[in-house]
Amino acid sequence: MVRWADALYGGVMIFLYALGWQLLGFLIADATSGGLLHSLLLTPTATGSITTESIRNLVIGLWFGGTVFSVGTYATIVKVSAEISQESSAETHTGSGSDSTRGKASDREARP
Repeated sequence: MVRWADALYGGVMIFLYALGWQLLGFLIADATSGGLLHSLLLTPTATGSITTESIRNLVIGLWFGGTVFSVGTYATIVKVSAEISQESSAETHTGSGSDSTRGKASDREARP
């Protein structure tokens, strides 16, 4: 069983990594759209220079940035979950290792 401290640590790590992936995805989307996303966020009323090509680049940028964000977040969830699982199983094996070692030693003594 995973301790609450390990679970909270994993949750915080996933959250922080997800923020990083979100920032990276936004930067990729903004760079791909040629800065249109950035200019729309700063001045939403200035839409006079928006063309069909800029809308296409914005959609491609948002799709690519969203994909980077999603895949990065899921990879982080798998990575942190696997690390917590390995640490938890290592503690379990270490704790029961002394009992199993004593059992094996007594088996060796009993055999001729």
